[in-house]
Amino acid sequence: SSGINAEYGELKRYKSYSGQMDKHLRYETLGDIINFIPGKEDRTRFLQSVFSSDDEISTVKNVSGTIKSRFDASQCTKDYFWYLQNVHPTPHFLQFQDNNQYHLVGEIQSLAKTSLCIQRQEDSIIANNFCSYEKGRFLNPHLFGFTRRDEVHVIWHYKACLDAGSASGDLITYTCHTDLWPDQEPGNSQKFRYNETSRRLEHFTSYRCVELTGEKRVVLRPCNDCVEQKWLVHKARWA
Repeated sequence: SSGINAEYGELKRYKSYSGQMDKHLRYETLGDIINFIPGKEDRTRFLQSVFSSDDEISTVKNVSGTIKSRFDASQCTKDYFWYLQNVHPTPHFLQFQDNNQYHLVGEIQSLAKTSLCIQRQEDSIIANNFCSYEKGRFLNPHLFGFTRRDEVHVIWHYKACLDAGSASGDLITYTCHTDLWPDQEPGNSQKFRYNETSRRLEHFTSYRCVELTGEKRVVLRPCNDCVEQKWLVHKARWA
């Protein structure tokens, strides 16, 4: 019990140290997010998946260092990484401990109807009018993460992935295969890639592409050059 009380006291010290800590406890800054990634090169690679500008990447790194230094200055017995894992161990951020997780994170905007971006609604993928394009909160429902294992994660619901398993041809989401079977590669139904040249979101094994229909449905159809199959991924640019 004395150990529990000591740990609770440590948590209280962390929470009370900075007047800005409530903001960090809600993980509203990218500085908090990248502190989950232990390696310097891995942090840089992740930031490059989100930001296009080296100046923006440098700014976020500086914010991250400032946040961490506040805790170093507090002379608490636990380090900042311990704080991230124990004060509010939010699963949305624990996903970033996989060093090779994402190579691209952003909103997926239709080029056929530029006011529309796709998002998850229950287990379906729909298109709606709430694209933010630029800076936004981390849990923006439009954000998708393209992994190095060819899954496409719904960022705000990190265990859900794009899936081609619908008999109707609609694009759906399903529990990520790498979450169900961590030691295996994703199954064929969840292997997607974004082709930056053709602007198509392609399903590997069925040779189908994500297409926007006139009813704002998002479906999989044989790949072609129609504008309804062209998408622009805006890097997330978290504030």
